[in-house]
Amino acid sequence: MFELCGRMFELSGRMFELSGQMFELSGRMFELSGRMFELSGRMFELSGRYVASSSRLTICQAPNLLT
Repeated sequence: MFELCGRMFELSGRMFELSGQMFELSGRMFELSGRMFELSGRMFELSGRYVASSSRLTICQAPNLLT
């Protein structure tokens, strides 16, 4: 009877260890997805700056084209 209880405690300990590793993995996945969102945000910011600078260039070039 005590041996059975010991095995049950051992199994539950292993289950807690496995769930801890799963939480650690999911935490790393959330961290990675956060970094991916940050990178995509920087890419959007850079593309926005590129569009703004290119539109300024076309506005600056437009009067020259008219004359």
